[in-house]
Amino acid sequence: MVPAFKDPQRDAWPSGLWTILKVENDKYRREKLQWDLGAEHVEMQDRTPSRFVSSFRVLVVSAKLEGKPLLQRHWLVNTCLAEELLHIHAFEQKTLTPEQWTHEQQK
Repeated sequence: MVPAFKDPQRDAWPSGLWTILKVENDKYRREKLQWDLGAEHVEMQDRTPSRFVSSFRVLVVSAKLEGKPLLQRHWLVNTCLAEELLHIHAFEQKTLTPEQWTHEQQK
């Protein structure tokens, strides 16, 4: 039985090419967050259990998030990555101001 989320076209790609595309996509998403949100720190973690679904965790640190409630912060990140999120199955995010990030690092 073939899983409903299996992508035959993607599965036909050589695994080395798939790795290159994944790395370039991660780099593009990171740069987009840095550019659009002025993020001074971005961490992206691919939590994809296999090549069949896309699952990511992201940490964004930006002064533009200062004074904004959590929902609005997440909306800003989702808006920034709207096109990319169409192809992602699961997306977890943590959004912090530089002050919050410094405080977390000291824990």
